Amino acid sequence: MNKFALLLVMLLVTPACLAGQDKPSLEIGTRAGLSLVLPEGGSILNFAVPGGGASPLASLLGGSSTVHFAFFPTAQIMVEPQLNFSVVSVSNGDTQTVTTAGVTAQVAYLFTGALANSAYLGFNGSFFSISNGSSESDFAVGGNVGYRFLPRDFLAIRVEAGYRRWFDFEMHEINAAIILGIVLD
Repeated sequence: MNKFALLLVMLLVTPACLAGQDKPSLEIGTRAGLSLVLPEGGSILNFAVPGGGASPLASLLGGSSTVHFAFFPTAQIMVEPQLNFSVVSVSNGDTQTVTTAGVTAQVAYLFTGALANSAYLGFNGSFFSISNGSSESDFAVGGNVGYRFLPRDFLAIRVEAGYRRWFDFEMHEINAAIILGIVLD
């Protein structure tokens, strides 16, 4: 639970980074994601639109919708909280409900800055919880590389590839995403 508290604090403190900016900008969006999860002795391939969030078991649940909020405290730094939540209910005589929630905090360095097309390198930490009567959770760390296009003043399109290590679930995750965002100045 301490890991979740750390991520939550990061999400709450992030807006304070904007206070020192002359012109704060914010990107809000979602992603279409592909992930390959490699548990011990097997693999799970998942494609979800929207998807690609902190959900190593999303392949079993039909994907995990994700929303992100990217803040730019400096011209080169992007701080990006990502949130996802899903509830799946299956009924064939006996109703079973599976609830998942995930939080990711990512910090990335944009090589040419937030106001131009730019390659970036990021590092992230993720917390994931699944509940179906009993509850399990895990924490992951990872990194990614990507490119952020700005075809219009209000539109950001990113392509991203990354890796995450889920510790308690003992899984490796390789992921790729196309990320669409609305830029607010």
